Amino acid sequence: MNVARYTNVDTFKIEAEFITPALIHGADTSKIELRSAPIKAALRYWWRVLYGSAYLFPANNPEKLFERESEIFGSTKGASRVKLFLLSNQTQLKDQPVGDFLALGKNIEAVHAHNRQINILQYLSYGTQRQNDGTARALTTDSPFTFQLHVDKKYSDQVFAALYALSCFGGLGGKARNGFGSFHIISCDKNGTDKVKLDKDLLCGIPNWLRHDPAPFPVLNHESHIFQTKRKFTSVADALSEVGDSYYHARMNLENAHSYLKRFEVSRPIVQATTMNPRLYPRERRTKPFHLKVIKENKSYIGQILVLPTCYSQEGNCQDYLQAVHDMTEYFRKNMIDVTDRILPMQGNNNGA
Repeated sequence: MNVARYTNVDTFKIEAEFITPALIHGADTSKIELRSAPIKAALRYWWRVLYGSAYLFPANNPEKLFERESEIFGSTKGASRVKLFLLSNQTQLKDQPVGDFLALGKNIEAVHAHNRQINILQYLSYGTQRQNDGTARALTTDSPFTFQLHVDKKYSDQVFAALYALSCFGGLGGKARNGFGSFHIISCDKNGTDKVKLDKDLLCGIPNWLRHDPAPFPVLNHESHIFQTKRKFTSVADALSEVGDSYYHARMNLENAHSYLKRFEVSRPIVQATTMNPRLYPRERRTKPFHLKVIKENKSYIGQILVLPTCYSQEGNCQDYLQAVHDMTEYFRKNMIDVTDRILPMQGNNNGA
């Protein structure tokens, strides 16, 4: 490798490990494929979550945000200042049929359906299995992987904060918002010598998110919360089942059976609703404002949900949507533990990004 190209660049070597199965494939879902592109895309997303509000409040300037994002992560007009290299050999990665993990899921009573049970992990992974038979491959839990980041020193702190946020709240691959592809960072070296401490101090430079409203795309805002399960688990499947159970009941308790208005506000499409009334419930996509996650703490596992409301309406009329998200948030508050102040700085950088 020609290191001369990386003058004024910080180099991070990250050793990580998947906590939940990762649904990472190419076109063939029978073969797993871990590549650098999805990691870079996830870094870009979480950078925007952390720093995007600085360009929207008080001045609404999404063009400036796109300009800065492109400056860091690249665009058709310029190269990325972030280079990522996977050091893991594909042949060293361990995989299994995703159905092996789903079979460990907790069975719960289906809401609005008498005497019917559902496997909560199958519910969370719906659409990812080959004809829902569980034969698609997934990277196994405890699969290690190593990669290297080369970042322009000017943006090093922000990009590493985005990596920390990705490891705390997100995942890689299909159904990442439903807890699949959760991973944690085992160790990180900076420039070959320094060990990087991984804690919430890395987020101290983000804008003061408590002052900001939900935006047209996901950014931290005053409606954001982080909830964790009330107890720890010795099994990854049990931890994901527990947090999936909370999400399922919060969503289903929004309204009565065969009523979809509130659930349709939260996420789309809903197949049953579209089939019933395609004009009222068009087949359009809206990603839910929740990130489910399993985190590892020593030898235990904890389920987690990040609430990240987004005002999708260009007219700013988001009241029905925000009310539905609020109702689900209140369900989480009653049945989980609010750990927002443990993980996010309660006062960010007032000067913005």
